[in-house]
Parts: sequence; structure tokens; C-alpha cells
Amino acid sequence: MNINPTQEALDRLLHMIPSEYPTIKIVYDTEGCGCAVNGVVQLWVTNSMSPEDKVGYDREIRIVYAARQEVFFEDQLILGYHPTGRAFVLKSNSQIYNSSISLINKTGGLPA
Repeated sequence: MNINPTQEALDRLLHMIPSEYPTIKIVYDTEGCGCAVNGVVQLWVTNSMSPEDKVGYDREIRIVYAARQEVFFEDQLILGYHPTGRAFVLKSNSQIYNSSISLINKTGGLPA
């Protein structure tokens, strides 16, 4: 799975995240959604990768995802940013996964 951030998304992520926390994780969160196929896409700021994580983008910042969640997404994804709504959007050429994503701090020390 390839995740391609737009320049706006990349600029915003680099502005929001200090260099000691360079990893963003795309998560298909099913907590409280009723069943495993109902979920919400989230962006987590993290300072580590788990052994099951795969890298979808790794240049100025690393964007990862859990291998077991790959089934919920298409092979080519675009991570964008809407400055007016101050939110990220995850989409492909055929659908929008979430158009109002905020960063969730999972590091324990970063005010995301």
C-alpha cells in the first residue's frame, strides 16, 4: 500500500510534529463501532513502529499502517489537508475514507 501525502498535508504534518516523533500511523479504528468491518480512519502520532507495521511513505516523515488493516484500503492512497477545516483527508481515486481527520497523540508527550 502506497500513501502519498499532498504538499499541504506534508507541510502541516512537519509543522505539527517535532522531529523526535516522525511517525504517523494510519489506523482503521473499530473500537465502539459494532463490528470489525465498521470503523473510522484515524491518524496517530507515535514514536515507534510495531513489528506488524508496514511503511506506506518514508521521506520527510514516516507514515505506517498495520499489515492486518491493509484489507480496508486500496493500494494507492492520498493523504490531503484542508486548511479551512483544519483537518486531514484520506482518499483514493475512487473514494474518500475520512474527510475530517485530526491527529491523535499516542506518544504520551506531544501536544498534537
